[in-house]
Amino acid sequence: MKKKKLSIIVPVYNVEEYLDKCLESLINQKSSDYNIIVVNDGSTDNCQEIIDNYKNKYPKLVFSYKKKNGGLSSARNYGLDKTESDYIAFVDSDDWVSDNYVNNIINKINEDKEYDLITYNFISINDGWKDGKESKIYKEFDSMDKHDFVKQCFEPSFAWARVYKLELIKNNKFPSENYWYEDMAT
Repeated sequence: MKKKKLSIIVPVYNVEEYLDKCLESLINQKSSDYNIIVVNDGSTDNCQEIIDNYKNKYPKLVFSYKKKNGGLSSARNYGLDKTESDYIAFVDSDDWVSDNYVNNIINKINEDKEYDLITYNFISINDGWKDGKESKIYKEFDSMDKHDFVKQCFEPSFAWARVYKLELIKNNKFPSENYWYEDMAT
């Protein structure tokens, strides 16, 4: 795997109905200085078939790994062990990103300010998968107060809501297997 500025780690477990949309959004980026590390955490559905399709179609962009089910933290940590990129982002396998997601991150990295952590805005959408209701935006996070360091760096506390310098996150991995809300602990 050629070293890139950014690796996007996608932990996967039994999300076959969402995975295509997630991976499509990640491969359709305007930058080439990134790769996608997909970690199948023991899925029992057709996720591996979907992953293999993307890996075969985009062999220089998508890297696939399989492991025994250990939970979200375990899958993310496994992905961290497989990368040498300068920066890491996490995208959950039932999420998707905008067309300029990677380009915006790479532009920020290229400012040459040696960022340890980069936060960005996002829109959280309830797609109604549990209750069959229509999709709706239930919270939009606007620009954060630049004077409030804690808020800017740690709220919201989801792992996917920021980009990390590799050395920072590799030295502070996610808690052990089967830990709920591991994003917050990390």
